[in-house]
Amino acid sequence: MTSNGTQRKFLRRCELPSITGLSLGYFKRAAWLGEGPPFVKLGRAVLYDEAALFQWLEAQKKGGATHDGHG
Repeated sequence: MTSNGTQRKFLRRCELPSITGLSLGYFKRAAWLGEGPPFVKLGRAVLYDEAALFQWLEAQKKGGATHDGHG
């Protein structure tokens, strides 16, 4: 539970490909290399905080066209 009383949602690694479009192997390798979104390991379970996953995805944005049609 967070400080404002809401419950945090955790995702299993096997759920990430359907959310992100990236392969399961990507997340396994990224974790092994110390890259990728932050995760928690509890025994054999590897869990990703949903909010942290989306923050990580936002941080991966690179360049591209702007929304005002310039660039």
